[in-house]
Amino acid sequence: MKRLTIFSTLVALLCIASTLFHTESAYARRGDKNFLDSTSATIPMADSLFGDAFLGPEAISVAYGVSIDSITVPPIPYTIGELKFFRRLGYILVFQIDSIDGKPLTMQRQIETYQKCSAYTEKLSFTIDSQKENFFVSEVPQAGWRLVSGTVIPGSTGQDYMLQTALLQTYPEDYRIPGYTANNTTVFADAMQKADSCLKRNKKIRKSTGNQYDTTGLQQAAKLLATMQTNISYRETAVEVCYRIILFHAMHQESLFLDEYVWTNSLSSDNKFVGVGSFFVATSQKYRNNGKTEVEVLVKKDYPNTCGPVRGTTFVYPPVRTMK
Repeated sequence: MKRLTIFSTLVALLCIASTLFHTESAYARRGDKNFLDSTSATIPMADSLFGDAFLGPEAISVAYGVSIDSITVPPIPYTIGELKFFRRLGYILVFQIDSIDGKPLTMQRQIETYQKCSAYTEKLSFTIDSQKENFFVSEVPQAGWRLVSGTVIPGSTGQDYMLQTALLQTYPEDYRIPGYTANNTTVFADAMQKADSCLKRNKKIRKSTGNQYDTTGLQQAAKLLATMQTNISYRETAVEVCYRIILFHAMHQESLFLDEYVWTNSLSSDNKFVGVGSFFVATSQKYRNNGKTEVEVLVKKDYPNTCGPVRGTTFVYPPVRTMK
């Protein structure tokens, strides 16, 4: 079956989104009045409002063994109205730092530091697809406060990276998020058309050793999708998803994204997108009582045309990233 053209795909997604988000969007619209409360949010206010979904300086201290007094914390850039709105949608408020003691807080350092400092490190293990990639040894979280969906957004699982991108483009409008300014739709459609053309150039090459694929088209599509403002603005990076998993586990001894797989905007050296998920290693009571690892965090990379039943994307509410 031929792949849908990009324009028919976008139209189909708009129809699907209307159905998928009807109930939750209506719920969100009923909370619009919350935005009338323009009171600046303080850390105690946010902590009280979000409860377990608040990952602030204390979580950083518990996870990485640093003194709270040594952490420079800027004001929360959201109003009480915004926080109430997104709390009702199940979002998490997280304070991200990009370094500790002047050294970059890469994924590698996050894991190493957590394993040294946490009393629960045996309950959380990590399997990394490649430990020489920039997403592991170089990338750091974008410093500052972030409102991020607590789970992958509805409708994003079972879709390839391109269809998830189309879903992200319409997500703020579907949820009637006040203050949202749409990314340029003409630029978006043009970029999607180019990415779709690259995917269509992915051809199978038969060799004596078996069936192999020319991945040039897939790699070109990935590079185009990675530079789209929609993905830069609204997707997390791999190091940021790992950061949230670690902070949440440090505070609650539970894992975010359990049996979910978050496809990020981090690109590997071979132009595959990096995903981060967490899965039970074993569920028997005996296994847990022995203090063995309960949850494995899996970091792997895939081409943008792949999809899976538990692979979705999260949504980051502005302040957004900008193109570099």
